[in-house]
Amino acid sequence: MKDIFLEKLSHIYSPSHLKKVITGLETSKRPVTFRVNYILSNESEVEEALEKSNIKYKKIDVFSGIYQLDLDLNESDLWSLDIYTSWKIYLQSFASQLPVHFFEATDETINILDATAAPGGKTLQLAEMFPNATIYAVEKSKVRYEKLKYNIKKLWENPSQSPLIRGEVNRIQAFHLDITQIWKHEILKDIKFDKILVDVPCSSEGRFHIHDPKCFDHWDQWTNKRYYRLQKSILDAILPFLKSEWELIYSTCTLSPEENEWILHYLLCNYPELSSLPIDLKQDNIQPWITQFWKYIYKKETTNCIRCLPSEKSEGFFIAKLVKNIN
Repeated sequence: MKDIFLEKLSHIYSPSHLKKVITGLETSKRPVTFRVNYILSNESEVEEALEKSNIKYKKIDVFSGIYQLDLDLNESDLWSLDIYTSWKIYLQSFASQLPVHFFEATDETINILDATAAPGGKTLQLAEMFPNATIYAVEKSKVRYEKLKYNIKKLWENPSQSPLIRGEVNRIQAFHLDITQIWKHEILKDIKFDKILVDVPCSSEGRFHIHDPKCFDHWDQWTNKRYYRLQKSILDAILPFLKSEWELIYSTCTLSPEENEWILHYLLCNYPELSSLPIDLKQDNIQPWITQFWKYIYKKETTNCIRCLPSEKSEGFFIAKLVKNIN
């Protein structure tokens, strides 16, 4: 399967980009990254704690509150620190931290759907960034749902210090549910959402290690089309619940166009009320958009996405932003 995978990559990328992709997929260790939990802490407190413990770090200035440790350090170097045990920082890959930042900021009282939420890193980000929002976090897998609930619970074990509880109503509500069945859930079926985050299940090719055979245990030449069908079914289920004039962020950690541009093309062709909005990210490993793959030519608006190559600092990922126009 590795040879088939590499052959496919050669059709996706130019020779110069392919070389960068292979280098990224050969990376055996990336820097530990984390973000400040602004509900419980701030950058000054976090930096002071790191410096007091002689932990070398770098602030990543793409968005606020993102840090990485020196490459020779591990997650375990943080475990004894109060900022870690008190959940004042949250360990999260660089790519995983990004999608939420592309939502427009608002102080309005809104409803947000995190459609495939576990383990909850992005869910907690949403709670931090939108203090007047109620977040509805949905997860199909029972094991991952329990992890999601655990991560949420850690932030409101002491309600006196956590604004996650407004009166008697938890600002994050978790649901063990197949998101494609949202239309018949007794609570969710009656809610219209102002923002939807859908970090879909995907083939995770951007996280592969090219020399690890286990990466290819669940990958074959049909994998991308299987995920394409799943991703379509998720989006078809949730789009009726997005309010007009509000936004949806779609993201994956995979490389193949079938799960990225092709999905965006499908949405723009089948939902005329949707528009793709341009987003930008200042990073060295950003790749030009893919407008055609094999015989398929994608709509011009698919170029508004971000496609990031795997690198020595980050896995590969894809992000797109859509807005629902008034009919």
